[in-house]
Amino acid sequence: MELGASGECSVAPILYQYASQIHVTCHSKEELPALRQNVHAICEEFDLDKNKFQFRTQDWFKPGDNKHDLVISNRVFGGLNRDHDIEKFRTVLDKATEHVSDNGHLVIVDKAAPIQPLKAILQKYGTAGKNGWHYFSNEDFKTFVNSELLLTPVERFGFLSIGNLKSSGIENFLDWMDSLIEKFFEKSHGPIFLLIRRK
Repeated sequence: MELGASGECSVAPILYQYASQIHVTCHSKEELPALRQNVHAICEEFDLDKNKFQFRTQDWFKPGDNKHDLVISNRVFGGLNRDHDIEKFRTVLDKATEHVSDNGHLVIVDKAAPIQPLKAILQKYGTAGKNGWHYFSNEDFKTFVNSELLLTPVERFGFLSIGNLKSSGIENFLDWMDSLIEKFFEKSHGPIFLLIRRK
């Protein structure tokens, strides 16, 4: 199951070969038509059976009726609390885990806090940052590491890649720079993080 997909972005199709049925959820009913159209367009492009995908709304703060072997969320988690309350993020994480079946996994991919001054730039000018999105710091991550349900340590990826840029040339240059310097930071910095929990 994908939690928090949208009409503009869904990662559910990457699960196609691993599941017999895939549930794709979004927050509001108004988003469902665009979400369905987005996924079906991917199915058509790559010759996938669109009937494998089921669409519905799902509130992050309420457990669903069904349990899933894999629950994944992409670029949603940091927007679920705009007051930057880490305890509330812990609660949200626990609620999301309730969707997971025994021995299943929860995978969270989201925005992490890059080094300064890139963090300040994101918070002032970034589409999400200026609207109160929470960029998780290493200190924030420690509160999740203490959870009994944590399967792997939080991993952070990238260093200079501060977001989607209009120029693919600039993005490619920053990605190349990342490949040269990220080994010196041992995953301690980077604007993307991956967190995996096992039920």
